[in-house]
Amino acid sequence: MDAFSRIKLIIPISTAFAFVFVYFFYPRYRKSLGNVKKNKSKKLILDLEKRAKNNDVKAQLQLANGLSKSGSFDITDMEKSSEYYKIAAENGDSEAQYFLGKKYYKGVKYFKKDLTKSFEWFNKAAEQGHPMALYMTGVLYRKGEGVEKNEKKAFQIYQEASEKFNLPEAYSGLGTLYLYGYGVKKNIEKAKENFEKAAELDYKDAKYLLGLLLEKGSKTVKKDANSAFDYFLSAAKQGHLNSMNKAANYYFKGINGNFNPEEGLNWLKKAANLDHKSSLVALGKYYEFGEEDLNIQRNLETALEYYLRAEKKGSSVALTASNRIKKQLKKKEK
Repeated sequence: MDAFSRIKLIIPISTAFAFVFVYFFYPRYRKSLGNVKKNKSKKLILDLEKRAKNNDVKAQLQLANGLSKSGSFDITDMEKSSEYYKIAAENGDSEAQYFLGKKYYKGVKYFKKDLTKSFEWFNKAAEQGHPMALYMTGVLYRKGEGVEKNEKKAFQIYQEASEKFNLPEAYSGLGTLYLYGYGVKKNIEKAKENFEKAAELDYKDAKYLLGLLLEKGSKTVKKDANSAFDYFLSAAKQGHLNSMNKAANYYFKGINGNFNPEEGLNWLKKAANLDHKSSLVALGKYYEFGEEDLNIQRNLETALEYYLRAEKKGSSVALTASNRIKKQLKKKEK
């Protein structure tokens, strides 16, 4: 048998072997590998549980993190994870305390919403120098959630968090307080300065707020549509929904030479795909009436889909529009 004939014979045999491996042996191999990983996790968990019972806070926090959905263990137990966060927090771990503050603030499974508890845990973590916990106490003072409203105190906390930790959230918070005169004398220039500091640290919320400020302008801040667009676009690329909608409008209207309807529609659809209410309504209108510049033909069914999604997000405009289209579609059926 020559070399070519032997190769022709080997190829079908190797293909058959690969087929057998993929369909019969590989699933078993993966299952056994998964079992090995789970056994390793079980051993690690048992070891950590022994240490946790002896008030080893690091072990308690490792169990809390590892057993969570995004944890490193191959075993997930959210109830146990929650308990270990509580134990670690009670034993003084600032990260666990901050975690509890977040969970009680949002109100999730195993953590019924409790703003008073949320503030208490944020405050405990802040006292230990946790940057985001300090910032969050400021947020709660500003809103009067879980603690008596005190905008001056919020201002002081934001200042401390920005000076000590260079937190973009804190700079942005200061910007908002200066912008509206909450807890401090209104100062648009200082609002802009703080938004800029947060934007330099790549904080998308501040970029959006800075864009709004530059878009409108004021007595002390010069209107600058080009810079506003740049901030909106930058924040949009980071996933900021309102900024996506803003960037779309700039492209549609061609503000300062940015006319690009196709790119505008692209950003509008991106925002709508993430259930941004205003973008859903805008697309609903385009499909309800048609939009020649965007090459969108009138399509009541598609318009209704967008309106119904916006309606679920609480849009009264979408509710009126969806009822209007339903009547038109019924007439068509007749």
